[in-house]
Amino acid sequence: MIKSHKNKSIILFLSLVDNFNPYWFVTVMGTGSSSCILHDFPFPGLWLRICSYVMFGICAFLFITLQTALVINILRKVYFKRLRIPQIFYGFFIKSPTNLYWGTYSMGICSIINYIFLILKSSTNTTNYERSNTFIIGIYVLWWAGLILSLIVAWGLTILHWKFNNKNDTSFLKTPIYLLPVVSIVVICSCGAQITMSDLFIYQFNRNVQLLTLVIIAMCWLQAITMVFLVTAVYFWNLYVNGMPDMVSNTSTCFLCVGPMGQGSYGIQLLCSDVVRYIELHYLDTTTTLIAISFFKILGGILGLWLISCGLFFVIYSVSSIFLFINKTKIHNYQKSWWAMPFPLGTMALSTKELWVQYGAFIDIRAFRIISVFFAILCIGSTMLCLIGTCNHYIFKQPIRKKDYDINITIEHIICKHDEG
Repeated sequence: MIKSHKNKSIILFLSLVDNFNPYWFVTVMGTGSSSCILHDFPFPGLWLRICSYVMFGICAFLFITLQTALVINILRKVYFKRLRIPQIFYGFFIKSPTNLYWGTYSMGICSIINYIFLILKSSTNTTNYERSNTFIIGIYVLWWAGLILSLIVAWGLTILHWKFNNKNDTSFLKTPIYLLPVVSIVVICSCGAQITMSDLFIYQFNRNVQLLTLVIIAMCWLQAITMVFLVTAVYFWNLYVNGMPDMVSNTSTCFLCVGPMGQGSYGIQLLCSDVVRYIELHYLDTTTTLIAISFFKILGGILGLWLISCGLFFVIYSVSSIFLFINKTKIHNYQKSWWAMPFPLGTMALSTKELWVQYGAFIDIRAFRIISVFFAILCIGSTMLCLIGTCNHYIFKQPIRKKDYDINITIEHIICKHDEG
Protein backbone atom coordinates (compact mmCIF):
# COMPACT_ATOMS: atom_id res chain seq x y z
CA MET A 1 0.00 0.00 0.00
CA ILE A 2 2.78 2.40 0.96
CA LYS A 3 4.82 1.41 -2.09
CA SER A 4 1.82 1.95 -4.38
CA HIS A 5 1.24 5.40 -2.90
CA LYS A 6 4.94 6.24 -3.27
CA ASN A 7 4.94 5.08 -6.90
CA LYS A 8 1.88 7.18 -7.63
CA SER A 9 3.55 10.25 -6.08
CA ILE A 10 6.67 9.77 -8.22
CA ILE A 11 4.57 9.35 -11.36
CA LEU A 12 2.62 12.51 -10.52
CA PHE A 13 5.81 14.44 -9.88
CA LEU A 14 7.37 13.32 -13.17
CA SER A 15 4.14 14.18 -14.97
CA LEU A 16 4.14 17.68 -13.53
CA VAL A 17 7.85 18.15 -14.27
CA ASP A 18 7.59 16.99 -17.89
CA ASN A 19 4.63 19.31 -18.45
CA PHE A 20 6.50 22.24 -16.89
CA ASN A 21 5.88 25.63 -18.44
CA PRO A 22 7.35 28.99 -17.34
CA TYR A 23 3.77 30.23 -17.30
CA TRP A 24 3.43 28.78 -13.81
CA PHE A 25 5.72 31.42 -12.37
CA VAL A 26 2.60 33.57 -12.56
CA THR A 27 1.64 31.86 -9.28
CA VAL A 28 4.71 33.46 -7.68
CA MET A 29 3.61 36.84 -9.05
CA GLY A 30 0.10 36.51 -7.63
CA THR A 31 1.08 35.26 -4.19
CA GLY A 32 4.00 37.71 -3.97
CA SER A 33 1.77 40.66 -4.81
CA SER A 34 -0.85 39.50 -2.30
CA SER A 35 1.75 39.15 0.45
CA CYS A 36 3.01 42.73 -0.16
CA ILE A 37 -0.54 44.09 -0.06
CA LEU A 38 -1.35 42.21 3.15
CA HIS A 39 1.85 43.50 4.76
CA ASP A 40 1.06 47.16 3.99
CA PHE A 41 -2.74 47.06 3.80
CA PRO A 42 -4.53 50.43 3.40
CA PHE A 43 -6.12 49.79 6.81
CA PRO A 44 -3.25 48.01 8.58
CA GLY A 45 -3.70 45.33 11.22
CA LEU A 46 -1.47 42.86 13.00
CA TRP A 47 -3.53 39.90 11.81
CA LEU A 48 -3.15 41.07 8.21
CA ARG A 49 0.62 41.20 8.63
CA ILE A 50 0.60 37.67 10.02
CA CYS A 51 -1.44 36.59 7.01
CA SER A 52 1.19 38.20 4.79
CA TYR A 53 3.84 35.93 6.34
CA VAL A 54 1.74 32.90 5.46
CA MET A 55 1.13 34.13 1.92
CA PHE A 56 4.82 34.85 1.40
CA GLY A 57 5.62 31.37 2.68
CA ILE A 58 3.36 30.00 -0.06
CA CYS A 59 5.07 32.32 -2.56
CA ALA A 60 8.55 31.13 -1.55
CA PHE A 61 7.45 27.48 -1.64
CA LEU A 62 6.03 27.91 -5.14
CA PHE A 63 9.18 29.65 -6.37
CA ILE A 64 11.51 26.97 -4.98
CA THR A 65 9.27 24.18 -6.28
CA LEU A 66 9.00 25.66 -9.76
CA GLN A 67 12.71 26.42 -9.88
CA THR A 68 13.44 22.81 -8.92
CA ALA A 69 10.94 21.55 -11.51
CA LEU A 70 12.67 23.67 -14.16
CA VAL A 71 16.09 22.20 -13.34
CA ILE A 72 14.77 18.62 -13.30
CA ASN A 73 12.86 19.24 -16.53
CA ILE A 74 16.09 20.30 -18.25
CA LEU A 75 17.98 17.32 -16.78
CA ARG A 76 15.34 14.87 -18.00
CA LYS A 77 15.41 16.41 -21.46
CA VAL A 78 19.20 16.15 -21.62
CA TYR A 79 19.81 12.76 -19.97
CA PHE A 80 16.56 10.89 -20.59
CA LYS A 81 15.00 12.34 -23.74
CA ARG A 82 18.42 13.02 -25.28
CA LEU A 83 17.53 16.51 -26.49
CA ARG A 84 20.29 18.89 -27.51
CA ILE A 85 20.79 22.32 -25.98
CA PRO A 86 19.57 24.16 -29.14
CA GLN A 87 16.34 22.13 -29.02
CA ILE A 88 15.78 23.01 -25.39
CA PHE A 89 16.61 26.67 -26.12
CA TYR A 90 14.10 26.69 -28.97
CA GLY A 91 11.35 25.19 -26.82
CA PHE A 92 11.84 27.66 -23.98
CA PHE A 93 12.94 30.92 -25.63
CA ILE A 94 11.82 30.91 -29.27
CA LYS A 95 8.61 28.89 -29.45
CA SER A 96 5.50 30.99 -28.87
CA PRO A 97 3.79 31.56 -26.54
CA THR A 98 6.16 29.76 -24.14
CA ASN A 99 8.93 32.32 -24.66
CA LEU A 100 6.62 35.18 -23.64
CA TYR A 101 5.84 33.53 -20.30
CA TRP A 102 9.37 34.14 -19.02
CA GLY A 103 8.15 37.61 -18.14
CA THR A 104 6.32 36.01 -15.23
CA TYR A 105 9.64 34.62 -13.97
CA SER A 106 11.34 38.01 -13.63
CA MET A 107 8.20 39.62 -12.18
CA GLY A 108 7.90 36.84 -9.64
CA ILE A 109 11.47 37.53 -8.49
CA CYS A 110 10.64 41.24 -8.24
CA SER A 111 7.69 40.45 -5.97
CA ILE A 112 9.97 38.46 -3.68
CA ILE A 113 12.52 41.31 -3.54
CA ASN A 114 9.73 43.75 -2.73
CA TYR A 115 8.51 41.71 0.19
CA ILE A 116 12.01 41.14 1.59
CA PHE A 117 12.53 44.92 1.56
CA LEU A 118 9.20 45.49 3.31
CA ILE A 119 10.21 43.05 6.04
CA LEU A 120 13.57 44.78 6.46
CA LYS A 121 11.99 48.23 6.49
CA SER A 122 9.36 47.34 9.09
CA SER A 123 11.88 45.65 11.41
CA THR A 124 14.46 48.47 11.31
CA ASN A 125 14.47 51.74 13.24
CA THR A 126 16.96 54.57 13.63
CA THR A 127 18.86 52.71 16.37
CA ASN A 128 19.80 49.65 14.33
CA TYR A 129 20.57 51.02 10.85
CA GLU A 130 24.15 49.75 11.10
CA ARG A 131 22.95 46.17 11.63
CA SER A 132 20.89 46.39 8.45
CA ASN A 133 23.80 47.51 6.24
CA THR A 134 24.48 44.03 4.90
CA PHE A 135 20.80 43.39 4.22
CA ILE A 136 20.16 46.61 2.29
CA ILE A 137 23.30 46.00 0.23
CA GLY A 138 22.10 42.48 -0.50
CA ILE A 139 18.66 43.76 -1.53
CA TYR A 140 20.29 46.38 -3.77
CA VAL A 141 22.41 43.69 -5.44
CA LEU A 142 19.30 41.54 -5.91
CA TRP A 143 17.55 44.52 -7.49
CA TRP A 144 20.40 44.96 -9.99
CA ALA A 145 20.22 41.26 -10.82
CA GLY A 146 16.44 41.59 -11.28
CA LEU A 147 16.93 44.64 -13.51
CA ILE A 148 19.41 42.82 -15.76
CA LEU A 149 17.11 39.79 -15.92
CA SER A 150 14.11 41.99 -16.79
CA LEU A 151 16.03 43.73 -19.57
CA ILE A 152 17.14 40.38 -20.99
CA VAL A 153 13.57 39.09 -20.88
CA ALA A 154 11.97 42.23 -22.31
CA TRP A 155 14.51 43.11 -24.97
CA GLY A 156 16.05 39.72 -25.71
CA LEU A 157 12.83 37.70 -25.98
CA THR A 158 11.10 40.46 -27.93
CA ILE A 159 13.91 40.55 -30.51
CA LEU A 160 13.95 36.74 -30.72
CA HIS A 161 10.19 36.76 -31.21
CA TRP A 162 10.46 39.31 -34.01
CA LYS A 163 13.14 37.20 -35.70
CA PHE A 164 11.57 33.73 -35.42
CA ASN A 165 7.87 34.58 -35.24
CA ASN A 166 5.49 32.51 -37.37
CA LYS A 167 4.13 35.24 -39.58
CA ASN A 168 1.10 33.17 -40.54
CA ASP A 169 -0.01 32.67 -36.95
CA THR A 170 -2.01 35.69 -35.74
CA SER A 171 -3.98 33.88 -33.04
CA PHE A 172 -1.96 35.46 -30.21
CA LEU A 173 -2.99 38.93 -31.34
CA LYS A 174 -6.34 38.21 -29.72
CA THR A 175 -4.75 38.48 -26.28
CA PRO A 176 -2.41 41.07 -24.74
CA ILE A 177 0.08 38.32 -23.92
CA TYR A 178 2.87 40.24 -25.67
CA LEU A 179 2.85 42.64 -22.74
CA LEU A 180 4.30 40.02 -20.37
CA PRO A 181 8.00 40.50 -21.20
CA VAL A 182 7.68 44.30 -21.36
CA VAL A 183 5.85 44.70 -18.06
CA SER A 184 8.77 43.07 -16.24
CA ILE A 185 10.77 46.30 -16.69
CA VAL A 186 7.91 48.39 -15.28
CA VAL A 187 7.74 46.10 -12.25
CA ILE A 188 11.49 46.19 -11.53
CA CYS A 189 11.45 49.98 -11.85
CA SER A 190 8.72 50.20 -9.22
CA CYS A 191 10.76 47.87 -7.02
CA GLY A 192 13.83 50.08 -7.43
CA ALA A 193 11.87 53.27 -6.75
CA GLN A 194 10.58 51.73 -3.52
CA ILE A 195 14.11 50.89 -2.34
CA THR A 196 15.90 54.04 -3.55
CA MET A 197 15.80 57.06 -1.21
CA SER A 198 14.40 55.01 1.64
CA ASP A 199 15.97 55.76 5.03
CA LEU A 200 18.05 52.57 4.88
CA PHE A 201 19.26 53.32 1.36
CA ILE A 202 20.20 56.92 2.17
CA TYR A 203 22.08 55.81 5.27
CA GLN A 204 24.14 53.24 3.36
CA PHE A 205 24.76 54.79 -0.09
CA ASN A 206 26.20 58.16 -1.03
CA ARG A 207 24.76 60.88 -3.24
CA ASN A 208 26.33 59.59 -6.47
CA VAL A 209 24.84 56.11 -6.09
CA GLN A 210 21.45 57.63 -5.30
CA LEU A 211 21.51 59.82 -8.41
CA LEU A 212 22.78 57.00 -10.65
CA THR A 213 20.00 54.69 -9.48
CA LEU A 214 17.32 57.34 -9.97
CA VAL A 215 18.49 58.10 -13.52
CA ILE A 216 18.60 54.42 -14.50
CA ILE A 217 15.12 53.82 -13.06
CA ALA A 218 13.76 56.85 -14.94
CA MET A 219 15.30 55.73 -18.26
CA CYS A 220 14.05 52.16 -17.90
CA TRP A 221 10.56 53.30 -16.84
CA LEU A 222 10.22 55.68 -19.79
CA GLN A 223 11.41 53.05 -22.27
CA ALA A 224 9.15 50.37 -20.81
CA ILE A 225 6.02 52.52 -20.68
CA THR A 226 6.61 53.49 -24.32
CA MET A 227 6.78 49.82 -25.33
CA VAL A 228 3.68 49.11 -23.24
CA PHE A 229 1.61 51.65 -25.15
CA LEU A 230 2.98 50.46 -28.50
CA VAL A 231 1.99 46.86 -27.73
CA THR A 232 -1.35 48.04 -26.34
CA ALA A 233 -1.96 49.97 -29.56
CA VAL A 234 -1.49 46.73 -31.55
CA TYR A 235 -3.97 45.01 -29.24
CA PHE A 236 -6.45 47.87 -29.69
CA TRP A 237 -6.08 47.59 -33.46
CA ASN A 238 -6.98 43.90 -33.23
CA LEU A 239 -10.05 44.73 -31.13
CA TYR A 240 -11.28 47.18 -33.76
CA VAL A 241 -10.62 44.73 -36.59
CA ASN A 242 -11.61 41.37 -35.06
CA GLY A 243 -13.72 42.36 -32.07
CA MET A 244 -13.55 41.18 -28.46
CA PRO A 245 -12.25 37.69 -27.57
CA ASP A 246 -14.96 35.05 -27.15
CA MET A 247 -13.11 32.34 -25.22
CA VAL A 248 -12.86 32.16 -21.44
CA SER A 249 -9.06 31.80 -21.63
CA ASN A 250 -8.81 34.91 -23.80
CA THR A 251 -11.26 36.99 -21.77
CA SER A 252 -9.34 36.30 -18.55
CA THR A 253 -6.07 37.45 -20.08
CA CYS A 254 -7.63 40.85 -20.81
CA PHE A 255 -6.60 41.74 -17.26
CA LEU A 256 -2.98 41.76 -18.46
CA CYS A 257 -3.61 45.27 -19.81
CA VAL A 258 -4.38 46.45 -16.27
CA GLY A 259 -0.96 45.42 -14.90
CA PRO A 260 1.36 47.92 -16.65
CA MET A 261 -1.09 50.76 -15.95
CA GLY A 262 -1.34 50.12 -12.23
CA GLN A 263 2.34 49.22 -11.81
CA GLY A 264 3.42 52.14 -14.01
CA SER A 265 1.36 54.54 -11.90
CA TYR A 266 2.82 53.11 -8.70
CA GLY A 267 6.35 53.36 -10.06
CA ILE A 268 6.17 56.94 -11.34
CA GLN A 269 4.64 58.18 -8.09
CA LEU A 270 7.45 56.56 -6.10
CA LEU A 271 10.09 57.81 -8.55
CA CYS A 272 8.89 61.43 -8.40
CA SER A 273 8.73 61.20 -4.62
CA ASP A 274 12.33 59.92 -4.61
CA VAL A 275 13.45 62.85 -6.78
CA VAL A 276 11.73 65.27 -4.40
CA ARG A 277 13.53 63.76 -1.43
CA TYR A 278 16.85 63.79 -3.29
CA ILE A 279 16.46 67.52 -3.99
CA GLU A 280 15.49 68.25 -0.39
CA LEU A 281 18.55 66.40 0.93
CA HIS A 282 21.26 67.65 -1.42
CA TYR A 283 20.25 71.16 -2.54
CA LEU A 284 19.86 74.44 -0.70
CA ASP A 285 16.43 75.77 0.08
CA THR A 286 16.09 78.33 -2.73
CA THR A 287 13.28 79.45 -5.02
CA THR A 288 14.59 77.21 -7.81
CA THR A 289 14.62 74.23 -5.45
CA LEU A 290 11.03 74.87 -4.37
CA ILE A 291 9.93 75.13 -8.00
CA ALA A 292 11.69 71.84 -8.83
CA ILE A 293 10.09 70.10 -5.84
CA SER A 294 6.64 71.38 -6.80
CA PHE A 295 7.15 70.33 -10.43
CA PHE A 296 8.05 66.72 -9.62
CA LYS A 297 5.33 66.47 -7.00
CA ILE A 298 2.70 67.61 -9.51
CA LEU A 299 4.23 65.50 -12.29
CA GLY A 300 4.00 62.34 -10.20
CA GLY A 301 0.38 63.05 -9.34
CA ILE A 302 -0.69 63.79 -12.91
CA LEU A 303 1.08 60.80 -14.48
CA GLY A 304 -0.02 58.52 -11.65
CA LEU A 305 -3.65 59.59 -11.96
CA TRP A 306 -3.49 59.26 -15.76
CA LEU A 307 -2.29 55.66 -15.60
CA ILE A 308 -4.79 54.81 -12.86
CA SER A 309 -7.61 56.08 -15.08
CA CYS A 310 -6.31 53.91 -17.94
CA GLY A 311 -6.14 50.96 -15.55
CA LEU A 312 -9.73 51.50 -14.43
CA PHE A 313 -10.85 51.48 -18.06
CA PHE A 314 -9.10 48.17 -18.68
CA VAL A 315 -10.64 46.71 -15.52
CA ILE A 316 -14.12 47.61 -16.79
CA TYR A 317 -13.26 46.27 -20.24
CA SER A 318 -11.93 43.00 -18.81
CA VAL A 319 -14.98 42.43 -16.63
CA SER A 320 -17.26 43.31 -19.55
CA SER A 321 -15.47 40.87 -21.87
CA ILE A 322 -16.17 38.09 -19.38
CA PHE A 323 -19.84 38.83 -18.77
CA LEU A 324 -20.66 39.57 -22.42
CA PHE A 325 -19.67 36.00 -23.32
CA ILE A 326 -20.77 34.30 -20.13
CA ASN A 327 -23.40 32.28 -22.04
CA LYS A 328 -20.86 31.07 -24.59
CA THR A 329 -18.16 30.02 -22.13
CA LYS A 330 -18.04 27.78 -19.10
CA ILE A 331 -16.95 30.63 -16.89
CA HIS A 332 -17.53 28.63 -13.69
CA ASN A 333 -14.91 26.02 -14.65
CA TYR A 334 -11.39 26.73 -13.43
CA GLN A 335 -8.92 27.82 -16.10
CA LYS A 336 -5.23 28.46 -15.53
CA SER A 337 -5.73 31.77 -17.35
CA TRP A 338 -7.46 32.97 -14.16
CA TRP A 339 -3.96 33.60 -12.84
CA ALA A 340 -3.86 36.63 -15.15
CA MET A 341 -6.13 38.46 -12.67
CA PRO A 342 -4.43 38.66 -9.22
CA PHE A 343 -1.25 40.56 -10.08
CA PRO A 344 -2.90 43.29 -12.23
CA LEU A 345 -5.58 43.84 -9.59
CA GLY A 346 -2.81 44.07 -7.00
CA THR A 347 -1.05 46.79 -8.99
CA MET A 348 -4.24 48.87 -8.94
CA ALA A 349 -4.43 48.43 -5.17
CA LEU A 350 -0.83 49.64 -4.78
CA SER A 351 -1.16 52.63 -7.14
CA THR A 352 -4.42 53.95 -5.67
CA LYS A 353 -3.08 53.58 -2.13
CA GLU A 354 0.15 55.40 -3.04
CA LEU A 355 -1.86 58.27 -4.54
CA TRP A 356 -3.74 58.63 -1.25
CA VAL A 357 -0.54 58.37 0.82
CA GLN A 358 1.34 61.04 -1.13
CA TYR A 359 -1.44 63.53 -1.83
CA GLY A 360 -3.98 62.89 0.93
CA ALA A 361 -2.30 65.55 3.08
CA PHE A 362 -2.98 68.22 0.44
CA ILE A 363 -6.44 67.30 -0.83
CA ASP A 364 -9.24 65.10 0.45
CA ILE A 365 -8.92 61.95 -1.67
CA ARG A 366 -9.96 59.32 0.88
CA ALA A 367 -11.99 57.67 -1.86
CA PHE A 368 -8.74 56.30 -3.34
CA ARG A 369 -8.02 54.58 -0.04
CA ILE A 370 -11.38 52.81 -0.28
CA ILE A 371 -10.71 51.95 -3.93
CA SER A 372 -7.37 50.51 -2.87
CA VAL A 373 -9.09 48.28 -0.31
CA PHE A 374 -11.53 47.11 -2.98
CA PHE A 375 -8.75 46.09 -5.37
CA ALA A 376 -6.72 44.57 -2.53
CA ILE A 377 -9.62 42.31 -1.59
CA LEU A 378 -10.09 41.33 -5.23
CA CYS A 379 -6.37 40.57 -5.59
CA ILE A 380 -6.14 38.45 -2.43
CA GLY A 381 -9.47 36.73 -3.08
CA SER A 382 -8.60 35.85 -6.68
CA THR A 383 -5.20 34.57 -5.53
CA MET A 384 -6.82 32.23 -3.01
CA LEU A 385 -9.36 31.10 -5.61
CA CYS A 386 -6.62 30.37 -8.15
CA LEU A 387 -4.54 28.49 -5.57
CA ILE A 388 -7.49 26.27 -4.67
CA GLY A 389 -8.38 25.75 -8.34
CA THR A 390 -4.80 24.90 -9.28
CA CYS A 391 -4.39 22.37 -6.48
CA ASN A 392 -7.74 20.79 -7.23
CA HIS A 393 -7.33 20.64 -11.01
CA TYR A 394 -3.63 19.99 -11.56
CA ILE A 395 -2.65 18.00 -8.47
CA PHE A 396 -5.62 16.13 -7.01
CA LYS A 397 -7.32 15.55 -10.37
CA GLN A 398 -4.20 15.39 -12.56
CA PRO A 399 -4.76 12.68 -15.20
CA ILE A 400 -1.82 10.28 -14.91
CA ARG A 401 -0.99 7.81 -17.65
CA LYS A 402 1.28 5.27 -16.02
CA LYS A 403 2.41 3.86 -19.34
CA ASP A 404 4.11 7.17 -20.08
CA TYR A 405 6.35 6.85 -17.01
CA ASP A 406 8.54 3.96 -16.00
CA ILE A 407 8.55 4.10 -12.21
CA ASN A 408 11.98 2.48 -12.12
CA ILE A 409 13.45 5.44 -13.99
CA THR A 410 14.39 7.84 -11.23
CA ILE A 411 16.97 10.60 -11.40
CA GLU A 412 19.59 8.28 -9.89
CA HIS A 413 18.82 5.58 -12.47
CA ILE A 414 19.09 8.04 -15.32
CA ILE A 415 22.44 9.32 -14.08
CA CYS A 416 23.74 5.75 -13.60
CA LYS A 417 22.72 4.83 -17.16
CA HIS A 418 24.43 7.94 -18.46
CA ASP A 419 27.62 7.13 -16.54
CA GLU A 420 27.61 3.55 -17.84
CA GLY A 421 27.22 4.80 -21.38
